[in-house]
Amino acid sequence: MSAFQEKPKRHDEVELQPPSISASKSELMTSDIEATEGQLLESETETNNPPPPDGGYGWVCVLACSLVNGFTWGVVSVSSSSSISHTTSNNLQSYGVYLAYYLSTNLYPSARPLDYAFLGGLNFGLAMFSAPFITILARKFTFRPVMIAGAVIQTLALCLASLSTDIWHLYLTQGALLGIGVGFAYVPSVAILSQWFEKKRSIASGIAAAGSGLGGVLYSFVTQPMIDKIGLPWTLRVTGLTSGTMLVIAAILMKSRNKHIQPRQHGFPIRLLKRYDINLLLAWSFISMLGYIVLLFSLSDFARSSDGLALSPKSAANITAFLNLGTTLGRPCIGLLSDRF
Repeated sequence: MSAFQEKPKRHDEVELQPPSISASKSELMTSDIEATEGQLLESETETNNPPPPDGGYGWVCVLACSLVNGFTWGVVSVSSSSSISHTTSNNLQSYGVYLAYYLSTNLYPSARPLDYAFLGGLNFGLAMFSAPFITILARKFTFRPVMIAGAVIQTLALCLASLSTDIWHLYLTQGALLGIGVGFAYVPSVAILSQWFEKKRSIASGIAAAGSGLGGVLYSFVTQPMIDKIGLPWTLRVTGLTSGTMLVIAAILMKSRNKHIQPRQHGFPIRLLKRYDINLLLAWSFISMLGYIVLLFSLSDFARSSDGLALSPKSAANITAFLNLGTTLGRPCIGLLSDRF
């Protein structure tokens, strides 16, 4: 679940605000938990709170949310995406950035392909499962310190991963710690845009969500050249430092309207699970994500495989980057249509 926030309006009114997640190779986040999970705004009392301005500084918040998506899910997608195929000699070939490097160089001899696949699920899963706890922290300390803590944790995770000498080191760093950092940086940002936009909420969310695709494209194209020139350890450190810096900038730019709407944030309001429409939304999210992530994991491998499209390794590796580019262009358009119709 993402963050839950109560906004004083009419009694029992619920609005659904999709969060922003990454469209990337593993797309953990798959990205589209922002299109799939949703922020639930529940109200209990009527007040004379000012309506969202539908613009103004809200567009700066859109930029900040876009940066958050790009430098969390965009980084995770590159860090945890891989395409694995068996050759006739039963050697593993992979084309995908970090995991491709791990597999092709046999950097961790005791690791199996399943271990590397588990890394992607671990960081994405922890980012989402930690959402209730992170929401409570954001309520207690406000969103900005929590987001900055996430930037620090993410940077630390990638820097420590550069020192790994065994597969279990990656589980703790590029898996668990990275997922926690992403959750701390991403989850508090989910509730911000709904405070600034009402009539233009979908286009604002679409632009913010496009950041994950743009981040995936950026890191897909620059990571391998960095590995070739400065090596894997320094590539991980550079990725951690640059993404952490951008997340801190996003946290500084972000501004809430809590003083105007006085929201009540809940980590996990169980009573909402009694609602038929909420359960339908969650079921749809689960089913669509299950198919979406499988596609993203296997797309490059299918393009490279002799049983698939039999493309060159470079072309196969670029397939998911173009998928990310499509989401970068498509998400704002979907938001525009959603606001219109």
